[in-house]
Amino acid sequence: MSNVVPLPRDPLGTLHRSLRAATRTDHLGVDRLIGQLDLTRREGYGRLLSIHHAVLEDLKSEWRPEDQDDFRAMSRRLQNDLRVLGFPTANPQSMSRSPLAEGNKLGVAYVIRGSRLGASVLRSRIPSQFSASYFDFEPTLSWVQFLAQLQSVAKSSEAEASDAAIHGAKMTFDLFSRLLTQVPE
Repeated sequence: MSNVVPLPRDPLGTLHRSLRAATRTDHLGVDRLIGQLDLTRREGYGRLLSIHHAVLEDLKSEWRPEDQDDFRAMSRRLQNDLRVLGFPTANPQSMSRSPLAEGNKLGVAYVIRGSRLGASVLRSRIPSQFSASYFDFEPTLSWVQFLAQLQSVAKSSEAEASDAAIHGAKMTFDLFSRLLTQVPE
């Protein structure tokens, strides 16, 4: 299956705009919590890596087929960075939920793929002595290509796709928030 998708003419398609608007508060909350971590210290940086790894692992069964290679690579890089740092991975409290519908999985991908944009901003806060292969990773499916996928889905079933994707994105942001607010053991 090819990941080549025609590029959108309007980079902020309907579904993308809906996702951004519906999750703006969730996104800002997660960004605020991440901003409280001191990434110049081993503990703060390791905690962030560990939480990202826990989210990926908890949602592994919810990855879309077209996300699996990129997300597996992200997980391996997280494991490597944590190992080099000598930091344990977090054990998330698994969400009691039934498997997600395909549309929900699009919302999960939206948050995880969107985190790559934030990674480029956070990268400058990470000292050079820390392994940062996760933050340096560039997915094979670019953000622009992912946005084209969003537009394609929106055209086929706009209202249903939007509601399902928003639910998946909010659930993913909630998982990040819960892990970021847990007291480290």
